[in-house]
Amino acid sequence: MAKKQTKRQPRAKNVPLKGMEDVRIGALDDICSTLSDVREAVNTARGAEKEHLQTALNLMREHQKQSWRAHGVELVRVPGEEKIRCRTSKEAASAETEDE
Repeated sequence: MAKKQTKRQPRAKNVPLKGMEDVRIGALDDICSTLSDVREAVNTARGAEKEHLQTALNLMREHQKQSWRAHGVELVRVPGEEKIRCRTSKEAASAETEDE
């Protein structure tokens, strides 16, 4: 089942109280905000990657493949476990397969 994607509301900036303006460092607050956004994007990408890997594992089971290489990515089924290992390489890979 696909999870519903909800748009996150932008965070309101913390407004310092009168006389407390020097306590916060604006540049650090901005960096923290940016890092928060980046981490959210990374977590979203990890979730999407997990779904793609599960789909790949299902297809490899269906077609009785132990490994597959294409587009610089190598997928290998882990023997004895129901999971898949994914590696990227700098070599140009083709759609050739290698059964281990």
